[in-house]
Amino acid sequence: MEKKRVLFYNGQLFMGGIERVLISYLQGLAKEKDLEITVLIKENDPEKNIFFKDIPKNLPVIFIKTEEMVKFRNKVKNNKKNIFCRLLYPLLLSYERIYMKKWLKKFMQENEEKFDLVIDFDMSLGKYLDVIPLPKIGWIHYTLTKYIKNKKKYNSFKKRFEKYSKIVTICDEMKMEAKEFFNIEDSKLYRIHPPALPSPHSSAARLRSSPLFRRPARPAPARRTAQTSSPGISAPTSRRCPCSRCSPCAAACGSIGCRWGCAPPAAEGFSSHTTASVRASRSR
Repeated sequence: MEKKRVLFYNGQLFMGGIERVLISYLQGLAKEKDLEITVLIKENDPEKNIFFKDIPKNLPVIFIKTEEMVKFRNKVKNNKKNIFCRLLYPLLLSYERIYMKKWLKKFMQENEEKFDLVIDFDMSLGKYLDVIPLPKIGWIHYTLTKYIKNKKKYNSFKKRFEKYSKIVTICDEMKMEAKEFFNIEDSKLYRIHPPALPSPHSSAARLRSSPLFRRPARPAPARRTAQTSSPGISAPTSRRCPCSRCSPCAAACGSIGCRWGCAPPAAEGFSSHTTASVRASRSR
């Protein structure tokens, strides 16, 4: 069976929603026998790339920028009091853009035959799409309305969208925005909902069932109703209590009474009598 060779690109692996979704997809797709996936990351920053450890071991990861380059740029960026660093920082950004374009051009010349498709998962390859001679898929994770009023950005995004073979949006509203404001053909647009929960199996199933590589309707997430634990303390509406047993701050919360209606165990160093007394005083 011939494998489909996919190059997944994302700018970084920092803490963020796009990165969480990416990892969820990669963990599921890594088990597909008919896919050969390579991960391409721009920023080689071991301290901030906290999701790097969650990438499946059988997927090769390639970094564009070197670790030394990223460290030096961050050092200059953080030294804002030094006027020399303030002048040097924009020059470094310009240099990195030139470096990245040359790196991608060389990488594609040497490895073009190794891939069938490139997925620009965070759509940050906009300035370098011309040096990628493969079919490209752009993934929109944000609303496009903020780019309509700025004519320069609008024209820039419109030209960028024309360079993608297909464009994926995460909801029907974004799909309509792309179609209405940027005149993108309907046959070029696809909608794939991001996973509601970080389950790699369900995430991969959604992506594989799409026309890109059919997805059933996603059930509405269950909601928890909050209860009031004591009079005079309101219980905010939310699906999850951030300070119950699921959080390290349960001890501190238990010593003063939980506003979410939970009953966590008493904090270490606080007896149940002390906890009850504090709650009673707050209710007055």
